[in-house]
Amino acid sequence: NLYRFLSTQAGTEKRDLLVGLVAEWLAASLEAEHRDTGRPNASARVWAYGLVGMFHAAGDWWVATLGTSDALPLDEVVESLLTILQPERLLP
Repeated sequence: NLYRFLSTQAGTEKRDLLVGLVAEWLAASLEAEHRDTGRPNASARVWAYGLVGMFHAAGDWWVATLGTSDALPLDEVVESLLTILQPERLLP
């Protein structure tokens, strides 16, 4: 309920600002890691915004389904998101 309250009461402009700030922080971190390992930086910002958007949308979905037959426990949602980030987790 706290997540829902904060995301609805902040307003679209402030929520988008926060999402952008988090994505830019993540992009800077990814770019630094790529520089340190010699990988190209071209995708870092796209990945950052994509990841932040994915987690944000999944959080909104999870809150919206609480108390319904579609609801999942939080640990299952987190596990599912980690599987997307680490597909090797799907292997036996």
